[in-house]
Amino acid sequence: MVLFGAVVLDEAHGEKGGRGGHFGAFGRSALILAELPENARQALKTAGKPDAKMMPFLRLSADADLPEGWSWTQPAGSGGLAGYLLMSRYNGDQSRHVIELMSLKTGEILRTWSPEPETLLATVERLPEFNGFARYENWNNVYFRYIHPYLTEDGGLLIKNHIAPLFMLSPCGDIRWSRSEYLFHHSTSPDGQGGFWIPSFKLDSWPENLSPKFTRDALVRVNAEGDVIFEKALDEILINNGFRHLLFPAANFYFDPMHLNDIEPVLANGPHWQKGDLFLSLRTPSLVALYRPSSHKIIWSQAGPWMSQHDVDILDDHRIAIFNNNAYDRGLGARVEGVSETLIYDFDDGSLESPFRDTLENLGVATVSEGLQDFTDSGHLIFEEANRGRIFVLDGSGRVVATFVNRAKNGEVYALGWSRYVSPSLGEKALNAIARSGC
Repeated sequence: MVLFGAVVLDEAHGEKGGRGGHFGAFGRSALILAELPENARQALKTAGKPDAKMMPFLRLSADADLPEGWSWTQPAGSGGLAGYLLMSRYNGDQSRHVIELMSLKTGEILRTWSPEPETLLATVERLPEFNGFARYENWNNVYFRYIHPYLTEDGGLLIKNHIAPLFMLSPCGDIRWSRSEYLFHHSTSPDGQGGFWIPSFKLDSWPENLSPKFTRDALVRVNAEGDVIFEKALDEILINNGFRHLLFPAANFYFDPMHLNDIEPVLANGPHWQKGDLFLSLRTPSLVALYRPSSHKIIWSQAGPWMSQHDVDILDDHRIAIFNNNAYDRGLGARVEGVSETLIYDFDDGSLESPFRDTLENLGVATVSEGLQDFTDSGHLIFEEANRGRIFVLDGSGRVVATFVNRAKNGEVYALGWSRYVSPSLGEKALNAIARSGC
């Protein structure tokens, strides 16, 4: 009994990122056996209740006075609002994730995708290096999320989950190509040449004297055919640019000290950056950096005043928008200080402003994790409050145009999956291609 307890304790320490995990498969089996009574107790507590796994972290109460679906305060298309929203969300009525393309000009849902995750993932080999990183318990039709999907001009759909392979689907849902030897996560950003920059992990090589629990984020670029044409470990970039102190402080070991959640490519030269540069968002140190892949140099960086940010967007040749979660944890649990917001940073003078803060405060916006923003061609802000399952469309003066609440018929609100603004030209090309396909 003492030996069994010691094995379980060792495996539990390893699961939490500490020193442990010395007994391999036997240790994992022992921990599963020891957890059976507690798992059974939790199952009895939730029997007959809605599955809470796909409900957001700070979910709205079932009796909150907010209607399900879209509510338009101003008419769709007002103020020049045009283009489309590629909305990714968990459908609580269907118990699965769906992707919808909505016209911002009319408010009409024009197309819905419901790919079968189990069919897609059946083609994926579960490589040994995935162990400890891949969340296989989510690799099914019920729990697989489509995070930050991308719609191509020819009607293709690029999809993935957090920590999962990447799939490009045809308009008919067939797999055009996949990258299943990688685990991708967080944002998907077009590189302006038909390819994409996506956060991944460096799993095929490991430095000496580094814990296998360490999360080695990587910058990966795939071309239009799905070939990997660039891959670089983020810890190597930081160490080579004098940021080693962010990774390995002596006081404690952090298994996820970087948490890369966005790669934003620079598509045109400007006074402060060059075409091909990348803005990187590192959640754990609240750091935004401008990285130049051609020289492997960090050109600029700043930590704060944003906290645990999740999205960087380039607005023009001297300004960027930062999705500031304003999240922190002082040992009493993660929470938001005040409000989550969109900040505008100006490289010309170093100024920082929050032009939509008053409206976001009135709406009580707060998301500890995830979340993102997009600006439309008309200057509207699309703001996704992931942890409460809401999306807001604001006009340039901060007035609410529309609100979406991802509420199911059972009254519960469910998770979103990082929606994306689609320009009028891209949306029209994609829809025409889908129509020609006959699917």
